[in-house]
Amino acid sequence: MSSGSLPLISRFAALLAALGCWATAWVPISSTRPDAPFTIEYGLFDHQIDNPMAIVLAATWLVTLLAGLAWLPGAPRWWPFVALAAVAVQIATAILHALPTGVFWDGMDEFGNPTGGYEEILPATGWWLLVLATALMLLAALVPLVRRRRAPRGR
Repeated sequence: MSSGSLPLISRFAALLAALGCWATAWVPISSTRPDAPFTIEYGLFDHQIDNPMAIVLAATWLVTLLAGLAWLPGAPRWWPFVALAAVAVQIATAILHALPTGVFWDGMDEFGNPTGGYEEILPATGWWLLVLATALMLLAALVPLVRRRRAPRGR
């Protein structure tokens, strides 16, 4: 490892964190229960008024930018601190999507009788990908900080 560059484990952890966030474009983060009468799934690109995916998209771009900076030769000394800020945003995002929300729906059956109900939206497989990406980014941020702390100081 050259001086000024991040450890290889930090670089790969940041890269895997970014890939984990982008995987939520295809894997839903939130979904209705499997026994619900219909399925609602929210992923990375599902932007609706009642769906807080904009913060997920912003956090994904932040993690991607940091993953790219990690691979630059002579990565900035402030990189781990910004990565820790990204971890805080990711934790807020994970908490936001861990809280159950719901959707009220209504309609009519074939006889004209009113129907309706409430469907609870819970974390899905993509939520676990976000949690894994958060843990990987935390690892990527802590390794250089621990190495700096343990490095012998020159006089």
